[in-house]
Amino acid sequence: MKPTYCGAKTRAGTPCRRYPITGRKRCKLHGGTNPGPGYGNQNAKTHGIYASRWTPEDHERAGESQKLIGTLDTEIELVRVRIARILDTEASGGYPDAAFHTLLDRYVGRLCTLETQRNALNDGGPTEQIITIRGGFPGT
Repeated sequence: MKPTYCGAKTRAGTPCRRYPITGRKRCKLHGGTNPGPGYGNQNAKTHGIYASRWTPEDHERAGESQKLIGTLDTEIELVRVRIARILDTEASGGYPDAAFHTLLDRYVGRLCTLETQRNALNDGGPTEQIITIRGGFPGT
């Protein structure tokens, strides 16, 4: 009976001649001790900012800017709609505290970045931009 070897390719291009870890197909140098993927696929989570289905309230919040898809103003409006969704969901008790603050921080940071980019394009510099969170979102 032929002995089983690791089978991974070495840098020289020849098959590795080490024995695999018990219960695995590769030796410890070629990933035999790797436990594999973690539980739950965190990379498959969707954030919903480009959701294909908007509610009628989202259309009202977005207003006319939805006709200008692909512009910086549209991106800003999408982030504002998403923040309004997050605030609505939080008001109805839909998020745990940690998730709410994480999402809100992420989207407010994104809004600040987009507003700074828009200001840099319009005025030539980000120094004059002041972003007001309270009352600055459509529909709130």
